[in-house]
Amino acid sequence: MMGQSVNNYITQVRLGKGCSLLVQTDKPVSLIAELSGFNNLSNFNRLFLKYKQLTPKAFRDKFRKTP
Repeated sequence: MMGQSVNNYITQVRLGKGCSLLVQTDKPVSLIAELSGFNNLSNFNRLFLKYKQLTPKAFRDKFRKTP
């Protein structure tokens, strides 16, 4: 029904949570990865870059500078 696999859907939900935490908090990326449901920081970074075309740090910086 979603047009994607269950794993892809779960990844998208977890990355959405990560995006929210990156923009709304000052927590370290490693903690945000854990709070978003990723067991491995490098996996979080890799998937974040794949789906968002930015690293988590670059994503945070981009949205912090936007007025």
